[in-house]
Amino acid sequence: MNELKNKQASDSASADTELTAPSGIAEPILPYMGLEINRNSLYRKDELVAILDKYGALDSTLDKVRDTYTERFGNQLIWKYPFSDNMQGGGTVIPVQEGFLFLPYNCVYEREGSRYQLRGAELLSAENIRTLQNECRTYVEGLLSALGDMERAIPAYPVRQYVDAQGNLYFVRGGLGGVFKGFRRYADPNPGQRRESGIRSLRYVTDFCQAHSLRKRQTAAGRKEKLPCTVGFCR
Repeated sequence: MNELKNKQASDSASADTELTAPSGIAEPILPYMGLEINRNSLYRKDELVAILDKYGALDSTLDKVRDTYTERFGNQLIWKYPFSDNMQGGGTVIPVQEGFLFLPYNCVYEREGSRYQLRGAELLSAENIRTLQNECRTYVEGLLSALGDMERAIPAYPVRQYVDAQGNLYFVRGGLGGVFKGFRRYADPNPGQRRESGIRSLRYVTDFCQAHSLRKRQTAAGRKEKLPCTVGFCR
């Protein structure tokens, strides 16, 4: 029964969202988003607000408008403006026959999406649009600047590898607990020898750069074996 009621409500909403022809408009062509839109094909402001008032001032209802615009113009033409003084709300901008309608919202539901405050619906003036532009630009520029500071504050450790004359590959691998150690992968391991293993003379360290610095070590035979030195990779 509930499914039937929901389907009937949806069908009724679809019928209500059929666009009606407006009375004459001085300039019927609206250049917008690379398109030339006939204003006669857009909703009227009062018509759109009435649909939302009747079926719920929610994004799920506005989806019917998005579908209609997408079918008519190949693009939904609707933009979310997710900025407000307390960053708990925002608005949605919808082109209508009279101009651009701004619908403010103050909360977002998981399924239905934004809940719109229809009493605050208004047509944007040129001054309103400039204010929205400045607010958006200020926020985005501030966020990008902060992200840049974050990037510079966190050391970037480049992945460095070394291949010796025999084709053996030396590299650093991380272990549990944020530790690092130099490893070696043999190009042609001896019978019974593991192809890849940690270098025994090196221990796990917490400093990534230190792990990258492979130094000379004494072998069991007493001769010096020169391991690849990658000092200077981390700065």
